Amino acid sequence: MKITCPSCNTSFLLNKNKLTKKIKKLKCSNCNHIWSNEIIVSDPNLDQQNQKYITVSSKENSFFYTKLLVTVLIIVMLLYTIILSKNELIELNANWLLFFEYLDELIPI
Repeated sequence: MKITCPSCNTSFLLNKNKLTKKIKKLKCSNCNHIWSNEIIVSDPNLDQQNQKYITVSSKENSFFYTKLLVTVLIIVMLLYTIILSKNELIELNANWLLFFEYLDELIPI
């Protein structure tokens, strides 16, 4: 089976026996472009109109990036809250002073 990279248009011959439904992404060895799409799997028992399709779902990728974005936003909000309440935290516990001194060395505020 012949597959073409959408980025550099390099063509590759792929052994259809090694292609399974577990393959979700393809990587071009020429330009290192990674893509996922519908891959036509040729089956000699089927005619051209009834070829099998492996559909790669982008739901998994979007769910991962959504979780990553929410996690980053929570961390940023937590740091922002800690920085805003600096004086109250230092009065509450002296160890916060060490934390803010360390933070000042990393990121001058």
